[in-house]
Amino acid sequence: MLFTIRRLAIVTKPVAARRAQEALDRMMVLLSTLAILTLSVSTATAGTVGFQRVTVSDSDGKPRAVGIWYPSDAPAVPQPLGPYRQTVAIDGALVGRQLVWS
Repeated sequence: MLFTIRRLAIVTKPVAARRAQEALDRMMVLLSTLAILTLSVSTATAGTVGFQRVTVSDSDGKPRAVGIWYPSDAPAVPQPLGPYRQTVAIDGALVGRQLVWS
């Protein structure tokens, strides 16, 4: 009999906790959706990135491959970069004002 009472308490008590968990789950889905939409909009308006590969000599005179990323308005296409892919405008025109080069 004591086991039955404990079991009944375990079954009926979590109803409020289950409702709270369901509300928390709905809020997490809503926040996740909002975050995805925010990131999608911000990356869509970020603009195109130009990319060039150049070779420079290091201090020992050995050639080194270097990548240069910069703002561009040329159309971008997916390009391989080692094991990754990047969407860039290869040799796209440089756009912008007061760009700092160091």
